[in-house]
Amino acid sequence: MHAALPPLVHVSWGIGEVVNVLPAALALAFVCSVNTLMASRVVDQSRGRCTEMEMADADAELRAYGIANICAGIFGAPLSLGSSARSVAAVRCGARTALANLLHAAILGVVLWLGSGAISHVPAPALAGVTAWMGLCLLDVGRWEKLREMSRTDASAFLATAVSLLVVNAAFSFLIGCSVYLVRLCARASRKAIVEWRARTVHSSPITSR
Repeated sequence: MHAALPPLVHVSWGIGEVVNVLPAALALAFVCSVNTLMASRVVDQSRGRCTEMEMADADAELRAYGIANICAGIFGAPLSLGSSARSVAAVRCGARTALANLLHAAILGVVLWLGSGAISHVPAPALAGVTAWMGLCLLDVGRWEKLREMSRTDASAFLATAVSLLVVNAAFSFLIGCSVYLVRLCARASRKAIVEWRARTVHSSPITSR
C-alpha cells in the first residue's frame, strides 16, 4: 500500500458526454440509495444484543454516502454503499454508535497496511467460504417459517427476490421484488376500471319496457 493519497482524476467532459452518462448515473444512484436505505432498515430490525440503538436517519445516511462517493470519484475510487451483512454483524457484536464503523475502518486499514503481503496469498475460495458462513449466520429462519402466513403477493415477492438475489445480483433482485407489487397494483387498477366501465355501461344503456 502506498503511504500517500491517490492522484486526482482529471476528467474533461462536454455536454454530449454528460447527457449520455446522466441516465445511467441516475439509475445507479437510485439503486444504491435504495440499497443503502434497505441496509439501514435491516439494521433497525436486527435482533442484536444492543437494544438501545437509535433509529437510522435516512436523510443523514444518503447525505453521508453522497459526500463519500463524491470524494471517492475525485480520486477515481469505486462506488461505496451500505452493507447490511457487515452492519448487522456489528450490531450483533454489540455496536451502538458510529464509532464502531470508524474502529472497523481503522482496524482494516492497519491490517492492510501491515499485512497486505500475507493477505494477498489468502485463497479466494477461503474468503468466499467465510462470506457464505456469515450470510448463513445472518439468515432469519423465522421469516421463512412465516412464509405460509404471508399473502400470495408478499410470498411471491419474497421468493422471487431471494432466488434472483442468489442467481443474479442485489440490484436485479430489488427490481424483481418491486415488479411483483407493480403487477398487483396494475391488476387492481384494471379491475377497478373494468367495474367502473361496466357500471357506466349499465346506467347509459336504454331501458326497454315490455
